[in-house]
Amino acid sequence: PEDETLKRAGRLGTAHELRVLADYVARFPGRVVEIPAARSSDAAALADAVARTDAALRSDAAVVYQAAFATDDFVGFADFLVLDADGRYVVQDSKLARSAKVPALLQIAAYADILERHGIPIASHGVLVLGNGLESVHDLSTVIPVYRARRQALTELLTAHLAGTEVVAWGDVPACGHCAVCTEEVENHRDLLLVAGLRMTQRERLMSAGITTIDDLAAHPGPIPGIGHDTYTRLQRQARLQIRQESQS
Repeated sequence: PEDETLKRAGRLGTAHELRVLADYVARFPGRVVEIPAARSSDAAALADAVARTDAALRSDAAVVYQAAFATDDFVGFADFLVLDADGRYVVQDSKLARSAKVPALLQIAAYADILERHGIPIASHGVLVLGNGLESVHDLSTVIPVYRARRQALTELLTAHLAGTEVVAWGDVPACGHCAVCTEEVENHRDLLLVAGLRMTQRERLMSAGITTIDDLAAHPGPIPGIGHDTYTRLQRQARLQIRQESQS
């Protein structure tokens, strides 16, 4: 389903990005290379964008906008690659947020990682250009290892899935808990996420103990490893309250 809030955030994000681009064009006349937009589903356009990116990075471009990268298992578009005084490229991404978020850090780490793999000199830090105009600087030596570990975990998950012959069942893989697909499946399976105030970490611990539904939680005597007595009591009371309300509606 369409989300008007997300659509508006997207428009504002694009406007923020274009303001950053305009500033670079003014600061580096003739030395900002803009890579034409391409979709990962359009092989010809993507190949052209990748070729243009490679040429720009091996020229004297001060800034490369929307640099495109593609391998057999990775496609990405970096907002800005900015040449520093030492001839290294600083990975920058524009974000409307007023503070750095983990997904954004993993994003700049991904671009830095693939640049490094292609032999392009990169700076030791990445930058998020935040919505309030400030720059949030991050040491890539601490972020890239986290990115590589996350990517390896995802690769293993996808490899196992593609090698299987059965449709993935709810509970077989991690759930975000809030997207449209998860919302429907949570309802269908009476998942623990129905319990108001229950956290994903608590869900994991409850599931490890064999408690997978709101009904299980309401009936289980406890205790549960990793969940304090008071916390468990509160969650169980909440589950029982919601089930009672369901029966009365």
